[in-house]
Amino acid sequence: MFWCGRNFDAFYLVVVRMLPKIPTTLFLRLLGRGPTFREAVRDLLTQPEGAWALDLLKPILVAFRSEISQDSMEEEDMDALRELEAVYTEWERRVEDKGERAGLIKGIEALCRVFDIDLSDARRQRLASWDVSRLEQVLADLSASREWPDISDEPS
Repeated sequence: MFWCGRNFDAFYLVVVRMLPKIPTTLFLRLLGRGPTFREAVRDLLTQPEGAWALDLLKPILVAFRSEISQDSMEEEDMDALRELEAVYTEWERRVEDKGERAGLIKGIEALCRVFDIDLSDARRQRLASWDVSRLEQVLADLSASREWPDISDEPS
């Protein structure tokens, strides 16, 4: 409900289920019930990776899942929430992996500074492309040998 006018002499009522099914109404449609809610969750899950709605609303919905009244919620609505939670869990795993990778790269960079090892742009690019297990191995090798490890797929 929106109030407007000088002395609040008018208001507008928004009927969530009647909103157009477009990205800009997604947030309000997620406040709906039944089919409106389910359609909004499906719309949210079909957003392209990196879309503002996906990045902003997924964590909020999952975090407040316990606050959403589930007593009056239909089983289909609960299924929509569970689907959303699975997608969020995958997103959270990717974020944790990204953080772990960043931490390992910082550790490798620190060891290179301490041991006075040249960390060229080519080596930095290579580090950015490696997975966690490869970065862990490089960190262990650097710690043990105090020199840049011999890595077969590194450019000359």
